[in-house]
Amino acid sequence: MGDGWARFSDTSAAAPQVAGEAAVLLGALPHLTPGQVTQALADTATDITVGHGHPRFGNQAGPGPDAATRTGLINVSAALAYAHQHF
Repeated sequence: MGDGWARFSDTSAAAPQVAGEAAVLLGALPHLTPGQVTQALADTATDITVGHGHPRFGNQAGPGPDAATRTGLINVSAALAYAHQHF
């Protein structure tokens, strides 16, 4: 689609990255629950507002959670700070 997104963008591309970022949080704060890890990652994600997801689905990114990027691009540093502060 010419917007800079890779054709493998979607859960198959995101899963290993999210697992690694969750491991960073759990390594620093092993008491976190799965829900707290999810909340920290989602609440601090950088919103992606342009582009499209996998061409098979054609979901367009926009402000806020959307079908193309869900909550956005994970910011593990922000998520770690959030988790330290809130949990």
